[in-house]
Amino acid sequence: MVTTSRLSSWYGAVDIAQLVLVTFLVGVAGMFFSIANRSALPHAVPEAMLSRAFARQESVTTVIDIAAPLIVGQLIRAFTAPVVIIPAAIARILSAAFSGRIRLAAEPDAEGREPFGPAMRTGLRFSLRNVPVRTIVLSTALMNFGLALGSSVQTLYYVHTIHLSPGEIGMVLTGAGIGSLLGTLVAPQAVSALGEVGVFRLSSLVLIPIVAALPLMAGLGGAVVLLIAAQAALYSVAVVIYNVNSYTLAAKLTPKNLLGRQMSFMGFAGMGVVPIGSIIGGVLGDSIGLTSTLWIWAGTAILAAMPSIFGGTRIRGALPTTDHDVPDPLTAGTASR
Repeated sequence: MVTTSRLSSWYGAVDIAQLVLVTFLVGVAGMFFSIANRSALPHAVPEAMLSRAFARQESVTTVIDIAAPLIVGQLIRAFTAPVVIIPAAIARILSAAFSGRIRLAAEPDAEGREPFGPAMRTGLRFSLRNVPVRTIVLSTALMNFGLALGSSVQTLYYVHTIHLSPGEIGMVLTGAGIGSLLGTLVAPQAVSALGEVGVFRLSSLVLIPIVAALPLMAGLGGAVVLLIAAQAALYSVAVVIYNVNSYTLAAKLTPKNLLGRQMSFMGFAGMGVVPIGSIIGGVLGDSIGLTSTLWIWAGTAILAAMPSIFGGTRIRGALPTTDHDVPDPLTAGTASR
């Protein structure tokens, strides 16, 4: 798919319709890969190492997200954009080759696999009827909805309300990238100290003041760019830690034969709200203003924290007994009363 864009450019036949189609198909393939990747990981590592494994997975993704735009930008300057598509296609071929070498002990053979339709219905029923899993999915969907809503006006807020220059916006984005990388390093240590449920709760709770800090910076001057960069970094740290723990908890709460279907539903619920949030955010930004829209984002952060705060006890009770060793920081103070 990617290579066809380069071949078409050689013959002068590339057009916007082809680029849109290729982008769409690459996005669909990427979603399938992401779901399969998260579903395979619990089969490949011991359950006690899941948090660390998901953190390392996020770490690799974050490093690539930071480095790739810098590398691609220089390649485009040197060779033009169509030529850069070739190494992108080669990278996908190598990824497929390495993926083909993965062998999972619990992987069923073709005869043992449930047909696609019944399999999807089974995964959907499990995700909706299992209260702890449903709690994680709901919290994730609300968080992503708020992020999409806020992101749709965030850059405009930087430019028109805060009056940041392109270089200063780049500094903010760099802060967000550094925060994401830091989050992957902090997540395993946080889980060791507080437990997965405790970190799941606290990470969703701490996002509320972090998001609310952004619209509060509208009237500040001077070194506001440093404050916004710090806010972006802290937000990224909290989101990455939340993601690592939500994937880990969902994997531990799901039978291994349902992991692919459950992760698929979790991905659908988490990403399906993104275009809706983006559209609503754009409409709100145009009608009530950029700062007010960011306050609504802060409100959705509160809603996103509610399932994890009030449902954390049920999640903890459904986990294997070996995961109960670390006390939940939000309930430990009242447990002895």
